[in-house]
Amino acid sequence: MTTEEHLIHHLMGSYYTGIVPNYYIGYWECDVFSLNKSGYTAEYEIKLSKQDYLKDFEKAIRRWRSDNKIFKHDLIKTGQRTNRFWFVCPEDLDVEIPKYAGLMTFVKNQYWDRLDFTIKKKAPLLKKEKADDKTKLQIITRLTVKHYQKILKIEELELCQRKSTVGTVNLSIPNSESY
Repeated sequence: MTTEEHLIHHLMGSYYTGIVPNYYIGYWECDVFSLNKSGYTAEYEIKLSKQDYLKDFEKAIRRWRSDNKIFKHDLIKTGQRTNRFWFVCPEDLDVEIPKYAGLMTFVKNQYWDRLDFTIKKKAPLLKKEKADDKTKLQIITRLTVKHYQKILKIEELELCQRKSTVGTVNLSIPNSESY
């Protein structure tokens, strides 16, 4: 399983009603996006290296017909993306977490094939407004699309496996001496 899949599995055991991997909010993708039972949203950014962590602060877009840039983290700290923002990093990754973000670390469990997650710094509430109906509908739609993408991928793999077993039949043409 990927780190993302381990995180989703960990969050499923919590009080979340919707958890969506690779969810876009505006121009940037969240590694994991969640909606809890109270209607609050959270974004989780998985960072496996210091370089990847530092690059996240450089993410920006240019406004149309302008030299002004909009930085992802300016939107995060003002609550324009989600209610809470988390960095998810290996336990031994040395990073300085901004005031507006939380930190969840992980280590590989020595006995089981899983990652163990620990909250090192709780993510503060960046805005009090809960997810509106439009956001909830987008989450449901994205979950549905992800579900069917997974089903279609499984069906495609099964079809490829069936085709490959057909290819194992001996289709050699006998030479004229065998008649």
